[in-house]
Amino acid sequence: RHLVCRKARRRRRRSSSSRFFIVCYRGVAFYRWSRGTLCLTLVSLVDCWIEYCVHFWRPAVILSMDLEGWYMDSSDEDKRKPHRLNPNQPASLDVLAKLGVFYRKLNADFYETDPELEQIRKDQGYSYMDIITIHKDTLPGYEEKLKMFFEEHLHLDDEIRYILDGRAYFDVRDKEDRWIRIAMKKGDLITLPAGIYHRFTLDETNYTKAMRLFVGEPVWKAYNRPADDMDIRTNLFHVYI
Repeated sequence: RHLVCRKARRRRRRSSSSRFFIVCYRGVAFYRWSRGTLCLTLVSLVDCWIEYCVHFWRPAVILSMDLEGWYMDSSDEDKRKPHRLNPNQPASLDVLAKLGVFYRKLNADFYETDPELEQIRKDQGYSYMDIITIHKDTLPGYEEKLKMFFEEHLHLDDEIRYILDGRAYFDVRDKEDRWIRIAMKKGDLITLPAGIYHRFTLDETNYTKAMRLFVGEPVWKAYNRPADDMDIRTNLFHVYI
């Protein structure tokens, strides 16, 4: 799509046709001018910079932002706080992948029509989808559900969550039984493997909106720790841990 900005011209001689055009195609500016002076207003610059940001710069920034994880301290302070060690000890995407935790960054502004999300759902067989908004004004039994979500537990199926808005934390146990905190924000899609001990909480903003994905009909049954004798734990250790 071409954006043509034609701005005010200085007073010209009758014999000339001084004009200035700036044509911006997907953020690349092309200049064309005829006899006379070059006239570029501030508005032209702003228009073209916006066009550039929309088509090039902004998506590149969104897609380059990685998930952040770190090993947690042992404090009993408010669970919504970051709980980093001092000094901070990061947990990289490679560390998480070795536990079976996988991550994708998507553009949540277009989740309803995003072809990349549709392809992921098709490839992984995520036939079920719903959206949950976790906030005291929208979620019935808000306090009780947050308490339940923060109980250490596992599932018999993968847990797939896609953050559409707000922020939250997933905590997962590593092979040495240490907690790793994963900071979730808008655009983050995460898969926790079946059998991994984990828990969930909001951060201090007290709000998130998430898409829940599932293969087939959803099974919401959680098994609180201890559940080490379950076959799913044995399978997890053989495959990942």
